[in-house]
Amino acid sequence: MDADTLLRLLQIVDSQLPLGGFAHSFGLEAYAPEDLTPEEVAQLASVHVVQGSLRCDLAACALARLSCPREEPLARLCGQLTAWKPVRGPREASLQMGRRLRQLAESALGIPCPPLAHPHVAVVMGCLSSALGVSDRLALAALAHTSLVGLLAAATRCLRLGPQRAQAILRELAGTVLATVDDVLRDPEEALWTATPVWDIRAHQQAFLTTRLFLS
Repeated sequence: MDADTLLRLLQIVDSQLPLGGFAHSFGLEAYAPEDLTPEEVAQLASVHVVQGSLRCDLAACALARLSCPREEPLARLCGQLTAWKPVRGPREASLQMGRRLRQLAESALGIPCPPLAHPHVAVVMGCLSSALGVSDRLALAALAHTSLVGLLAAATRCLRLGPQRAQAILRELAGTVLATVDDVLRDPEEALWTATPVWDIRAHQQAFLTTRLFLS
């Protein structure tokens, strides 16, 4: 991969890209009343990678890379991902960020992306990384990294977690991330699932908090 491609990949996964992700905790805020320790936050983040919505997003990204630029299988994939996101807040956040990423790719980043009626951010990321020509493993690792950065940044704002410990957790999870990426790539179709019912319940409860920092 040449330096220009690397810079473009870094740009689309940069947490400073204005997708609106800062407004979402994806249900993590609902854990705030439990006063989680940093170790418990790390466990939650690990579960998010291994069997949560991030794993499902990685599978969707891999499948999008196989389907792009064919619109029909991409639309079908977006429908499947919508079904695997049962809670409205995180589901709408994924769609909002996907629409914004597609708009930015078209208007500012110069990376082609097929038109999608319901563009989940993981599917758009798959299309963009495919257009850049980066490897499957690198594309999925980059998506996992930027998703975890956003989640841990939200944790520093609503949970008992400092920025330094958040960075340590990010590093500690690197092996888990790469192992999950490799597992997903062995069979992306079979990897398109989630199994975190408690997190889903918390994500639903988050919308009914008396006071909250995040939209989801």
